[in-house]
Amino acid sequence: MTTTAELDVYADSMFRFEQLHPRWIEACARYLCHTFGASIEGKVFLDYAFGRGNWSLAALRAGAAGVVAIDAAAGNVRRFSDYCREHEIANIEILHGDILREPVPRSADILWVYGILPCIAAPDDFLVRLSALRRDDGALALLYAFDHGSLRQAIVDTARRGVTYDSEHSFAVDSYLFTPKARLRARDDLTAPLVTWFTAASLAGLASRQGMVPLRQCPDFRDWVTGCRSEEFSPHHLVCGFQGSGLENIGEPERPQAGDFAVLGAMADTVMARANSEARRKLAVGLFNTHFSVLSPEGGAGGSVIEDFLFLMHAALRLEISPTAFDEQASFYVAAALAAARDAPRHLSAARLAASPLARHIEAHTLRF
Repeated sequence: MTTTAELDVYADSMFRFEQLHPRWIEACARYLCHTFGASIEGKVFLDYAFGRGNWSLAALRAGAAGVVAIDAAAGNVRRFSDYCREHEIANIEILHGDILREPVPRSADILWVYGILPCIAAPDDFLVRLSALRRDDGALALLYAFDHGSLRQAIVDTARRGVTYDSEHSFAVDSYLFTPKARLRARDDLTAPLVTWFTAASLAGLASRQGMVPLRQCPDFRDWVTGCRSEEFSPHHLVCGFQGSGLENIGEPERPQAGDFAVLGAMADTVMARANSEARRKLAVGLFNTHFSVLSPEGGAGGSVIEDFLFLMHAALRLEISPTAFDEQASFYVAAALAAARDAPRHLSAARLAASPLARHIEAHTLRF
């Protein structure tokens, strides 16, 4: 079980410099109205692991009669309590609590779990205890989970093999090493005590095992606000009830470059396995900077795939890893990239070129490492 101290470290790294502002709250409120419609009006909204408090504030703006905001991190409770007091915000009850340790004697009509589930080591137990917070079987819950098989997973899982931070101070010391975009992710993904990934089906199965009824899948908040679907990271948003029949079919995110993601993951596994602990740490920082600095705000993953590949190729050359040391799929790309460096034939099949934007890039360009 994650300790209270670990949660405080994670929260301090994540939220220390975050500022709430009206434009953000208004966007969150519109998203809640889109997700729940009129069913949020006049209801009690329970925001579990509220973090910054943006969804609690948004729930009031969307028409909730009251909010119960619960967080296990004392720093989050302190910051949000201070904010609500300074801005004279009523109808939000802020509690310091952890339902995995002791029950919280509250109930609500909507249970909002946005962000904490990937950090829970015992998700079945967690959902049992969360379900106990519903007012009755007419309640609704939203479950948010990281998507298994995403490019984000390949990058984060690889980086966590090289470095994780067990204190806000240790992250602060290294924070200067990250580019701004990479730092915003590192403060979350590399300080979290645990990062778990779900398919949409496994998330629905988890909910169903604990008596929840999956009702509908919702778009990601970022995708909904921008109108651009992310090819790199498509977290699941599952609205559940507690009665009736549920979804017959659960849809998984579309991944046009799934094959390229798998190649990067395999390359990263081999590179990290060959590196010593000091090199793994540097590789983790370098990969985070490479990936997140070029990630397209429009949602495309193509640029990041190419830059991540070039970074891993450089690492493989520095570590003197032979192309044959990689798995079968990755070895094709490594060998082709080495050929591209001298503009020799790449020997990439028509089928591979048709299926893989990364292969087409290697075929069309000379490469430098």
